[in-house]
Parts: sequence; structure tokens; C-alpha cells
Amino acid sequence: MLKNVSVEGLFGYLTYGLNFSKLQSNVALIHGPNGSGKTTVFKMIEAISKEEFEIFFKTPFTKFTIQTDYSLLVVEKVDDNQIIFNNDYILNRNDFEKFDKMDLDEVNRFLHGCGAIRLGPRSYEYEGKRYRHTELLELLKQEDTQEDVYPEYISSLANEINILYIGSERLIKKEERKVVENRKKLKEIVQMYENRYAIISKELDARFPKRIITEGRNILGTIDSEDIAFRLQQLSKKRIQLTKRGILSNDNSNELIPADEIKSDDISDNQYMKQYLNFYIEDNEKKLNEFNDLLEKIDAFETIINGYFVNKKILFSKNEGYTITLTRGLLKGQEIPLDRLSSGEQHFLVLFFELIFNSESNQIVLIDEPEISLHVSWQINMVDGLITIANLGDHQFVLATHSPQILRNHRGKVLTVGYEDE
Repeated sequence: MLKNVSVEGLFGYLTYGLNFSKLQSNVALIHGPNGSGKTTVFKMIEAISKEEFEIFFKTPFTKFTIQTDYSLLVVEKVDDNQIIFNNDYILNRNDFEKFDKMDLDEVNRFLHGCGAIRLGPRSYEYEGKRYRHTELLELLKQEDTQEDVYPEYISSLANEINILYIGSERLIKKEERKVVENRKKLKEIVQMYENRYAIISKELDARFPKRIITEGRNILGTIDSEDIAFRLQQLSKKRIQLTKRGILSNDNSNELIPADEIKSDDISDNQYMKQYLNFYIEDNEKKLNEFNDLLEKIDAFETIINGYFVNKKILFSKNEGYTITLTRGLLKGQEIPLDRLSSGEQHFLVLFFELIFNSESNQIVLIDEPEISLHVSWQINMVDGLITIANLGDHQFVLATHSPQILRNHRGKVLTVGYEDE
């Protein structure tokens, strides 16, 4: 996790440090006036995580330092064409600008040499996907620069700080509303979990007969009948939960051994039945446990969104991703088109979807201006929602905000930057 970040000479006049370790919290709030470089510092941190260093050439600064639990990296700017890492490794701007100097004919020749198929004046197919020539050039540029071998201490730090940056422009991506895009993405996420469930089910079912024969003799006499009955009940509850969510179909649910009909007394004297049920339960626990993470995320998403939305309710749907319906009035129960939601509601949906479904465990999440379009009451309670998510995935959240409402109840989490008296 981030411990300290500092910058010197940012834009030629700003010097400050962010001491996250003193907060003793997994949520930090950075507060400062416009022009204090909060967004730029976020993008510098993200650039180190991705090992993409163009921003350090484009931004005026003299020294940037980042310290984590295990690493320390110092980036110094020699001039507009050269930066140096830990007073050891020099990187030149020309390494990043060779693509920018190509004219259109050179771009076309380069893309063709990389195996791209020209579809039109400015469109190409590459590795089965279609790109505009500028998009493909940027992709190949990143691949080319990433082939450079950086010192181990740079790569080590980049791997340590797994960054998710959520910018202030989060609603729009490639001219498509992300609130709609995320609903499609949730369907894909559910499909991914179902695929994993199908794979592990096939593997376990194939090994089941052999396990009964080869491993069963080693556990005879050690299986508790009351434990078997209890675990069957728990398994039944999990299947019912997944069936209600639509993740498992009713047909799949019917495959379950009828737990209510099996009592501990019925199997107490039947060692082979207990052996069979023990392996059956173990295998089905492994299968259904594939959905544990998904269920936690769906529950958290619904709980947080429904805790904020007024007169509306979000509900997970396997086929739709999620739907929003009215909860009062003459149109109660009617679904609301996503583009009819207010700007604040859409921002809130996008923000918390990104945090819950697109983040990874032990990730550092940088959020720029989380208050955008949000009602004051939502801003006041936002940090509490983030703390819930932080605990869900063991994240570290760093927010750059101007909102006094977000800061109001969390003064102990605030780091100020860009004020003259600092």
C-alpha cells in the first residue's frame, strides 16, 4: 500500500508531500484548491503502476517520490528530454516519441509490417479486432515501449501498487454511456463465473466414482451423521440463494439431494451412505463456492445503491445485468430506462460498479472528484460506503475532493495540499 508520495517543483511552483501512513486508515481524502496538481499526481502514480512514463516528460516537475510498504522510487527530471530513476537509470523522451514523428504513409507501412490488415483509409484489423489507425498505433506503441527492460526495482514497485484510477470523466467512454456498458459487463462477469462453475463441476464429477472407491475406505467410521445432515442443509440454502438470484436454474437446483428428507438418525448406522454423502457434499461445496465472491459483490452493490436511491430500487438480473424500478407512486414496479436516471444517479452507479466489480483484491483505488453530480446527502455518506468496499476487497482508497460534505465526518482521514501556508 502507499505510505508516502511527494512532489517537488510541480508546474514550477508546487512542493508537497502526502503521508498516508500517519492516517492509519485505508481511506485517505486529499483536499486542495483547483490547480494544486491532485489529478496530475494521481496520473503519475498510475503511470508508474503501468510502467508508462510519458507524463513525466510532459509535466513540469523536478522530483517525484513514491514509497510503499516495501519499495522506494525517486523520479527526477533532468530536462524535457530525460528523466532518471533512483539516480541510477536514465530514460529518454525519444524512446516514446518515435511513433509521433511518423507521417500517414509511414504509419500505414509500420502497421502493415506488424501484421495489420488495412480495411479502409483509416481502419485496420489486428489479431481479430478492428481498430482505427490511431488506436492501433497507440496499442503497438505501448507494446513496443513495454518491451524495454526496466530495472527490477521499477518493475517490482509497479507490481506492488496495483492501481485502479477512476477519473472525473467516468460517465463517458468511447461515446457510450458507461452506465449502460456496465450492465452488459455484469452479464459477462456472471457468465465468467458460470463457466468456472461448469469446468470445476465437470472435473469433480469425473473423479467422483474413483474417490468413492480409493479414498472412501480411509474415512469409514470417522464421519459424523449430524455434521452430514447440517452440511446438507447449508448446501441446500446456498443452492436456493443462487436459484433465487437466477444464477442457477431450477433444473440445476432439482439435482440436489433432498436435504429436508435426510435426518442424522437415518444415516447414523449406514457407513457407506455417510461416505457417499460426505464426498457429495465436499464436491458440491467446491462447486458452489465458485459463486461466493460474486454473491458478495452483488449483495454489496444492491445494498449500497439502494441505501442511496430514493423511490427507486436496483435489482440484479442474470439476463439484464441489473434493472432499476420505481418503488412508489402510480408507476410502482415499472422499470426505468438507464438514460432516464439523473446525472447524479448515473455517476453513483458507475462509480460503485467500478469499485465493486472492476477492482481486484489488495488494489489501490484513486478516485478523482467523487462528488461529481451527487446530492449533498450522498456526499456525506460516501466514505462509509467506500469503507465497506475497502473491507470487502482489502483495498486502499485515495480520494481527491473539493467537497466539504465528504470531508465533514472524516477529518482524521484528510491530507491537504497546495495551500501557501503549508
